[in-house]
Amino acid sequence: MKTRMMIFMASLMLTLLTVLPASAQKKNDQKMEQWRERVQAERIAYITSKVELTPAEAEKFWPVYNEISARREAAMQAERTAFRNLKKAVKENDEAKISEALKTYTQTMDNQEKTLGKDVQALKKVLPETKVAKVLLAEEQFRHEQIGKLHKGKNGPAERNGKGRGKGKAQRDGQDGQGKEGRTQK
Repeated sequence: MKTRMMIFMASLMLTLLTVLPASAQKKNDQKMEQWRERVQAERIAYITSKVELTPAEAEKFWPVYNEISARREAAMQAERTAFRNLKKAVKENDEAKISEALKTYTQTMDNQEKTLGKDVQALKKVLPETKVAKVLLAEEQFRHEQIGKLHKGKNGPAERNGKGRGKGKAQRDGQDGQGKEGRTQK
């Protein structure tokens, strides 16, 4: 009887250990998807505002921009995969794999650089050059703002409670930083 109970408990624990991480992963995936949707909505509002798109321009611009964004995302994913493969090949210290991975990685990086010119040309077909330039600037500004938001969420003023800004503890306490209060060095 005790053996059956032990087997049942072990089976239950094993099931829970399998199901709980899967459930947590699903929640994480949902949160990530919600975050992406929110950032995408913010990006649309930000670019529309900064570029000052008219409704007619926006109607032509967003389909082209979305296509460009999808290509960029695919290119970045290819670059990340190529980088991981290069890293793995170096770790394995296999010259043939390193050579192939290095070739693939440099090709993906070259493709990303070539894509920018094509993207600008595609945007010029639907917007004047001034607004194309504003799009590029707005994208970069938006990216910087998002990085700032992420930084504040992890190590920003809210979590640090004021630490790391202004005078250091020794200076606030009237010390020179070496525990000597009010004395001058000779």
